[in-house]
Amino acid sequence: MNCIISSEVLDVEELKKMLAKVPSMDGLELASYVSTEKEYEMGDASSPVRIAVMDYGCKKHILECMTERGAYVKVFPAKTSPAKLKEFNPSGYFISNGPGDPAAMDYAIETVKEILKENKPTFGICLGHQLLALANGVETYKLHHGHRGLNHPVKNLVTGRSEITTQNHGFGVDPESVKKQSILK
Repeated sequence: MNCIISSEVLDVEELKKMLAKVPSMDGLELASYVSTEKEYEMGDASSPVRIAVMDYGCKKHILECMTERGAYVKVFPAKTSPAKLKEFNPSGYFISNGPGDPAAMDYAIETVKEILKENKPTFGICLGHQLLALANGVETYKLHHGHRGLNHPVKNLVTGRSEITTQNHGFGVDPESVKKQSILK
């Protein structure tokens, strides 16, 4: 849901007019606007673990977590071609988080479809997870309220320890659409 908060404009009717001008997130493609403009690399170039990162609004800390675990990552702009990604010879792919409606990102869905044909490890967070779903014929939808900025404890079943995750989603993967896919039948 959109809102307006102001300490300068106090007239409620004026604030309502300003709010009416804010576009709906439904159908809004934003990832290409927040993506890196140029490729860049992080980590030890001699690492055998090479991850091609599709940047749709990736947080730096996610990349740091990968490199701290020994991965060498190369971050690519949102509209990078699959052929350009393959030149890096990655051992796997990461489809990043980011803003906007995943269903409005035809270019990204097609790229993810091509990535999946390589049969290499591929993972996504948030928007990336939703793009993976769309590339596999699973639908997404706009959440009524969204999940915004709350920290959620999650139990790590391997270690038994709790970890904190941050949730910030405006869209979700449609569970009914997942059930319709032949892989789950």
